[in-house]
Amino acid sequence: MLTLCLMTLAPSTTASTLALAPPAIRMIPTWIPVVSMMRSGSSELCADLALNSNARAPLRYLGEPFNFGGADHPRKKDPLGELRDRRRRENVTQPSIVFKLFSGHLDGAALAKVLRSAAACVVVLERRNATARACSLAHSLATNDWSGHEHTHGHEHGAAAPGSAGGAAVAGGARWHPPCAPIGAAAVSSAERSQRRTRERAQREWFSLVRRTLGVSPSSGLGSLFATRRRVPHLWLTLENISHRTAAGNRRGVLNEVYRFCGLPQLEGDAVVRKAKAYRRR
Repeated sequence: MLTLCLMTLAPSTTASTLALAPPAIRMIPTWIPVVSMMRSGSSELCADLALNSNARAPLRYLGEPFNFGGADHPRKKDPLGELRDRRRRENVTQPSIVFKLFSGHLDGAALAKVLRSAAACVVVLERRNATARACSLAHSLATNDWSGHEHTHGHEHGAAAPGSAGGAAVAGGARWHPPCAPIGAAAVSSAERSQRRTRERAQREWFSLVRRTLGVSPSSGLGSLFATRRRVPHLWLTLENISHRTAAGNRRGVLNEVYRFCGLPQLEGDAVVRKAKAYRRR
């Protein structure tokens, strides 16, 4: 994923997508980091991007290459070297890779090295409904079920599947589970309430760090008054927007938006290959 990082300052926006326009001339990137958090649709997006990539510029999905040790692990001091080593260890022959990058994977300095590298095409995927994400994470941790729920997620629509008894259910091939109770509801224990607030705060802090690293919000501290930081071209997506588009049969449009931004060949046909995979953490 080598990228010519010419600066384009004027962003184009939709209701839930923000893109700092990519350079007019962009070489095929060496990597596409999808910057996100757990329970935000990143696994499905990364897998679909790799499965549907054009044979002329194929993508390899590498999962979470920095999900080991703590953020201060010695190997993470050189994250670009770690990515190169990971490619060698897994015998990656594709010219480009796509991977997930979550909070806690890297410290601020290492994160900047990855996102501000000339080899990166940065895609951010945020689940704006922080409460729904916190509930979804709690459900997955309690059940060890980490499958994706797409647009049928009960937390989003506020209702369980018809005929369900309150647990995960299958309706028309889609998985459902109960909606998220309001944080002030009597059914929500004080421990759960505290946990939710902690997770929502962590989400705000993570995406605030991402924005500062990309140069789209001011850095903190006195030094920031004298610093000028190049804005990194990036595509900012939300789970709510891409789920709505997927439900409307426009998953192709979602993928092509990323391919187009990264200078990769777009889908040539109407069909989109999906890898529906329910998985459990070991």
